Amino acid sequence: LTGPAGWTRSASEASIAAAWPGAQLLGVRGRILKRASPDTTSTDEELVGLLASLRGQPCDQLVDRLRAAAAAMALLEQPEALAAAERAGICASSLIPRLQQAVVHDADDASGLAAALSELISSLSGQGEHTLRLAVRESALLLWCRPRGAGTGTRLWRASQLCAWACETHWAGLDLTGSRVLELGCGTAAAGLAAAALGAREVTLTDVDPAALRLAKRNAARNFLPNVRVAHLDAEASEASEAAAEEAAA
Repeated sequence: LTGPAGWTRSASEASIAAAWPGAQLLGVRGRILKRASPDTTSTDEELVGLLASLRGQPCDQLVDRLRAAAAAMALLEQPEALAAAERAGICASSLIPRLQQAVVHDADDASGLAAALSELISSLSGQGEHTLRLAVRESALLLWCRPRGAGTGTRLWRASQLCAWACETHWAGLDLTGSRVLELGCGTAAAGLAAAALGAREVTLTDVDPAALRLAKRNAARNFLPNVRVAHLDAEASEASEAAAEEAAA
């Protein structure tokens, strides 16, 4: 994950520290930053090693490693994460027997093993959460997304990337500095967050999908953009209400 001056923002969770033992976490202006390797291959190789270590692990040691592996995959873009899994020789089907055994031996999942296996299997099958980088000027927005998730609100669409580009390049004289911005159908909130990063005074992200709104809120927090708020908006319901009001007034 590359960012300005070779740094990247990252959660300081124990699972991430387990995935990258050598990571150096530093507080800078109240932000938690993780030093990014100048060669991203080393990060991939560390993930390969973590995934490969899952083979033959006893159950009492497996849960933490599974969670660390899923968290590490989420910090990479999907193609990079799946390529690392392929090099490690780990696939979803290889973990399903262990999941079946976990469900049989611990129906209530008191150990958390079944949940941890399910999360990693989801990522390995292409349904998991990953990180996308959206370049904005000299920096980059880091966005959680589900490239193959159900529905449309958790993917990064080309239209969002085009909107972000238009804001950045002042296309057709567009300048958002100091302005108030409303994004309709925000999904991952790529366009709205780009507007916030480019100087908008206030950005409101709206969507009808609760999952998309939760994702937008997490993405705003991940990129340290305090001038952003998230709100539910059903445009079709609003239009229907307006039409009913006009009809009643007539």
